[in-house]
Amino acid sequence: MVLIYDNFMLNTFKTNSPFNYILILIIFLIFWGYKIIYVPTDIESYPIISPLLPDFPESFFFNRLQTFLGLIVYFIIAFLIIKINSDLFIVENGYQSPGVIFALLTGYYINNQRITGVLLGSMFLFLTFSRIFKSINDYKAYGNFFNAGLFWGLGILFYPKLIVMFPTIVISMFMIRTVLWREPLFFLSGFLIPILYYFAFYFFKSDYTHAVFEVKGLFYNAVIPVAKSYLTFQYLIFVPQLLIILIAVISRFTIKKSSKVSSRRFLTVITLITVFILAYLVSHLAELEAVIIIYPFISILLSYMFINLKEKTAKIFIGIFVLTIIFTHVLQIYYYSRIF
Repeated sequence: MVLIYDNFMLNTFKTNSPFNYILILIIFLIFWGYKIIYVPTDIESYPIISPLLPDFPESFFFNRLQTFLGLIVYFIIAFLIIKINSDLFIVENGYQSPGVIFALLTGYYINNQRITGVLLGSMFLFLTFSRIFKSINDYKAYGNFFNAGLFWGLGILFYPKLIVMFPTIVISMFMIRTVLWREPLFFLSGFLIPILYYFAFYFFKSDYTHAVFEVKGLFYNAVIPVAKSYLTFQYLIFVPQLLIILIAVISRFTIKKSSKVSSRRFLTVITLITVFILAYLVSHLAELEAVIIIYPFISILLSYMFINLKEKTAKIFIGIFVLTIIFTHVLQIYYYSRIF
């Protein structure tokens, strides 16, 4: 049974077909089924601050609303990953495969199967890097750099701790192309627009005290450490993901494949981003829910690995990948069933 599934998934990763979009939806429904039906209470030992996303009341209606809104956002991100991969030929032999892998990754952590500031911030962060990537062939990339800054600013308003991505964003700009001196100014302008509009809202309301409070709150939430006291079963959820991420990063350096110069450059930058986010995730700044930030990037690296490994080896790693998702998912269902 596992062998048949591995054959099916490997063929899916290497094939571009309209059916893959249906498959993504099926995967979402399978791994989101428990959350949609039972809507277990989210387990958090700390608040996740999001200036733009309001706190939803704890009720039957709003709990399901958060889940369905989250599902929509996840599906949009999967589509965006496929679109960017097909436009830029990052993984050349299977442009839909990262979207399928991203859908599978969402099965790792049931607590993340809802709309959160981290999820929306993750989407805008991916869009930030996608605009930087798209500037590779532009002589003057003013528009792409402005949009990249705009997306990053919006991402910070949903999840302030994305401010830590600044070094990686700057390094990525210079790794992708030769940067003209005006382009960082356009990036900065795009970044400041949503931030300034956010604070101007309170000034126009003549609520200066609240405006000052919001300024302090935004910067404070960007650097506040998390008092991590995870449950044992949460470590069992996170460790398999960590191993999968490390395998994907290592494979980027061990798989020798001739590809376009631009593709190699994109993959190198994505590897750098992945390593940086991984360091952030294991730091005291990150909540466990922040693991979603790495999913769009690791889905591309995993896709590159599965497609370019030898067939037998690829099937083994696909089997390990899927089994870790099933294990963590069943473990959480068992845990939730006991406490609720």
